[in-house]
Amino acid sequence: AGNLAAYIYRAQFGDDMSALSDFESNMKALIPHPVLEKKPPNEWKQLVKEEISRTKGTNSDKAKLAFLKIIHQWPTYGSVFFTVKQRSMKNYPKHVLFAVNVHGIMFLDVTSKNVIAKYEYSQIPNWAYDEQSFTLVVGDGPNATKIYMETNLGHNMDDIIMSYVAWMMNTHIQKRPSYAGVTVGESLC
Repeated sequence: AGNLAAYIYRAQFGDDMSALSDFESNMKALIPHPVLEKKPPNEWKQLVKEEISRTKGTNSDKAKLAFLKIIHQWPTYGSVFFTVKQRSMKNYPKHVLFAVNVHGIMFLDVTSKNVIAKYEYSQIPNWAYDEQSFTLVVGDGPNATKIYMETNLGHNMDDIIMSYVAWMMNTHIQKRPSYAGVTVGESLC
């Protein structure tokens, strides 16, 4: 968190260290709230100052890029989140975050934000929704599991998943070999 806070600081203030004098008012913009509560303000200030000095000479654009290089590795990067009430998985909490991104879908604990389970699109043969629910089928054949979720945003979840699946299909089909200069199987879903 200190490292990311330093990059956020550099992106906003560059080499101007005067904003550190009023660190407590800037602290909430630099450090995520759940993490912020783990240390007193003076410890955060010291940690962030050390990280800022370590990033000396980093301009705003380089700080933004460094920040993105770090968070881009997180499994939830680029996700759209939905809070849902799941009704079928006994080992999941009742209320979970359902996340959708380019790699697939994830279930996260609402409180800790820890990933409970994640599935690539190749593991999801089907899904359905109605006005009050969203059902996800994971796995194939006798090992398939249906995960029922209560939500009134099923249409949004469907739209996002369909968009990613269509994009992946188009990307996969366009990479197929061509013969005599003509790409075989090109599709525009």
